[in-house]
Amino acid sequence: LVFANGTYHLYYQYNPYQRIAGNQHWGHAISTDLLHWKNMPIAIAPDQPDHGIFSGSAVVDVNNTSGFFDISVPAQERIVAMYTLNTPTSQTQEIAYSLDGGTSFLKYRGNPVIDVNSTQFRDPKVFFHSQTNQWIVATVLAQQYQVVFYASPDLKNWTELSRFGPAGYLGFQYEVPDLVQIPIEGTNESKWVLFLSINPGAPQGGSFVQYFIGEFDGKHFKPDDYSIGIQDFGKDFYASQTWSNLPPEQGVVGLA
Repeated sequence: LVFANGTYHLYYQYNPYQRIAGNQHWGHAISTDLLHWKNMPIAIAPDQPDHGIFSGSAVVDVNNTSGFFDISVPAQERIVAMYTLNTPTSQTQEIAYSLDGGTSFLKYRGNPVIDVNSTQFRDPKVFFHSQTNQWIVATVLAQQYQVVFYASPDLKNWTELSRFGPAGYLGFQYEVPDLVQIPIEGTNESKWVLFLSINPGAPQGGSFVQYFIGEFDGKHFKPDDYSIGIQDFGKDFYASQTWSNLPPEQGVVGLA
């Protein structure tokens, strides 16, 4: 989910061949008001039939820290996507960039940008941390119940910072993390909130999203305590994400 130059871009898990999970691509829809949506061509496709483009996130690289863009691409349209490449033997994190405002993407020739030799390492959520002037990405080692944080100056070269977990409900695995700074209503203060999806293993059955409230200093997430919140009490709410390039109070989108 990314807002760029007046347009909301919703990239989603898409199988162009069947209405079941598999053959994962990034589908794409756009909107200017979050109510009316237009379907777009597939944004990112795998290069091999047994590969999948799993979930991830996208950002606007306004200052061209990646070096992917020139002046022909307006600053507010410099979209870089980060996603998990799933293969029969590994899950790695890759990036791709768009020269046409988010409609199509070119894969970075130096991929993968993060590889930890695991088949359960996925779901990068990337954002710019202005306090430390660097990109941060939250990923999961799904069945080790760990969120792994990395930092980068350019979206291409990443250094591990810290890990969080196990904590909260564990279920079968951690998936789809999101770390956002949210203002405290009625004050000038804010808190960092770490969201984690669990499926299966929700307290009410099915899937759910839990969250922890705490502080993030650009390296470590430290919860105020280890009590959890539940984002939605239904058993079919999953993988919610906040919009990149918008304040987090602008809303989230999840799966049902």
